Amino acid sequence: MLNSSNVGQMTWKPNNLNLGILHLRNHPLEAWRPYTEFPELIKADPVGFSHGYVTFLDLLKKKWQHI
Repeated sequence: MLNSSNVGQMTWKPNNLNLGILHLRNHPLEAWRPYTEFPELIKADPVGFSHGYVTFLDLLKKKWQHI
C-alpha cells in the first residue's frame, strides 16, 4: 500500500476495447498494473471519459511521473 509521500509512475495502455486505461507502478522496475489494482488511489470518472482520467489528474497534482 502506498502512503502519501510515495510518488510513482503512470502510463496509458489500451484495454481489450482499444480504449486507454491508466496503468500505475510504484517503482520503475515493477510491472505496470491497471489503476484499479490501487483502490486507495482511485477517483471516480465521468461517463464517457477514459478509465482512470480523474485518477491521472489527481496523481499529476501529487507529482507522479507520466511515462
